[in-house]
Amino acid sequence: MQNDLSIEIFERQSGFKYLSRGILDTFKSCIVVWNAYSFNTFQLTMPLIPTYLPYFIEENILSIKDCYFYIDVVKFDSSQSNLITITGKSLLGKAKDRIIKSTYSVLNKKPELIIYDLINNHVVTGAGASRSFNFLSIQQPDDLQTTALNYQNSYGKVSEEISSLADSNQICIRELATNLENPAAQIQLYKGRDLSGDGGVEFSLSDEGLKTENIVRDNSDLSTTAYVFGEGEGTARKNVLIGDGFTGIERRELYVDARDLQQSSTNDNGATVNLSDADYKAQLTQRGQQSLAERVEVIQLSGEINFNNLNFQYGKDYEVGDTVRVTSQRFGITKSSVLTSMQETWDAEGGYHLDPTFDKDRVSLIKKLTRK
Repeated sequence: MQNDLSIEIFERQSGFKYLSRGILDTFKSCIVVWNAYSFNTFQLTMPLIPTYLPYFIEENILSIKDCYFYIDVVKFDSSQSNLITITGKSLLGKAKDRIIKSTYSVLNKKPELIIYDLINNHVVTGAGASRSFNFLSIQQPDDLQTTALNYQNSYGKVSEEISSLADSNQICIRELATNLENPAAQIQLYKGRDLSGDGGVEFSLSDEGLKTENIVRDNSDLSTTAYVFGEGEGTARKNVLIGDGFTGIERRELYVDARDLQQSSTNDNGATVNLSDADYKAQLTQRGQQSLAERVEVIQLSGEINFNNLNFQYGKDYEVGDTVRVTSQRFGITKSSVLTSMQETWDAEGGYHLDPTFDKDRVSLIKKLTRK
């Protein structure tokens, strides 16, 4: 049954060694957000039971549905209720505590290999004894049929960089538990499946795939034209212009500060990397395109998924990272969209819930339906 959930508690002994303290099966609610392009998160709310209190401390680990989560926030307010709230992140969340040391600069490299490098060089064993998180490893990725790109970053937060690369290139990230006695996980990169075609996975109120329906149409953050400025000062500052063909109402301009991109830099290995003018402008163009991709028109359909739907079952027929079809007969819209995250909730009073988040629509995939 979906409502049956047990949570194993691991107490940190020292370093990356943990000891299981048993199964937690009494709680008010547990919410897990499974993300396609980043680490996962959880929130656990339960009565204030003295037996468990010694184990609800920062850096202890919970195992929820075969995924390890570390605790980073514990909240209790006796004036509000007799409940304690614990939140945290899956192990990849530790990438928030690492920066890209010095400069990482590559030309014509696939984004999955860049993500691999960033994690391997700054988070897991390749980061060195003082910087590595020993409970994490990463699998060498397969060729995910992505387009190679130029990339440069200095001192950025690793979690933000890998999430941005994953999102913009639709590269999914999963954490697979590799040790059931002492928490450890392997990071794997993969491509979600396209299940949006005829006979694929579709959600709508009309076929009871959704319990509720929400729609948002929003172009308040839309930008079409980007002025991207890199190194240099004043009129000598190097720049590119993207989307100059838009005019009038359709032209929405954006300034992108890409001063962090340098034509000459030193990489992690201490070698000097000199970019040609063409390669440097290609990096500026890529930064501008990425900024524009984050500022698109939003036409978003969503709603609470009916987990009793006999047609499609989460975790079996589809998962985060897959492209599905969402349809609103009421508004006459159907669209293909990536399931970027799924909030899974176990609640003692409200029962079991599935709340999906679909990405900002790719406008070319939106089709109008005949209203009925």
